[in-house]
Amino acid sequence: MGWLKDLLKGKEKKGQLSYAESMAGYTPHFTSFGDNVTASELVMASIRLKAEFFSKHAPRYIKTENGKQNVITDHNIARLLKNPNNYSTMTDFLYKAFFVRAVTKNCFIYP
Repeated sequence: MGWLKDLLKGKEKKGQLSYAESMAGYTPHFTSFGDNVTASELVMASIRLKAEFFSKHAPRYIKTENGKQNVITDHNIARLLKNPNNYSTMTDFLYKAFFVRAVTKNCFIYP
């Protein structure tokens, strides 16, 4: 029964913790970013990836009349959705709007 107690007891903890070596053979390094989590490259990479997916959307102007949804194509809003400005396409515009919103938690769009 002594071997069963030893098995269930587990290994005794030492005074200092150690890290397991990784495949690359270096010790992991962790830092605190304080209030600005976007200082992490991993966070910025994930925001960029989400912004790319968001920019692939095709926004449309839809008007509901009598319970029926109609896609409006000859309205100022529909034209604005297709071509937001002279400097960027809708994909660029959506990417930038999502990225700014995710990083700063705020995004203003002026017509």
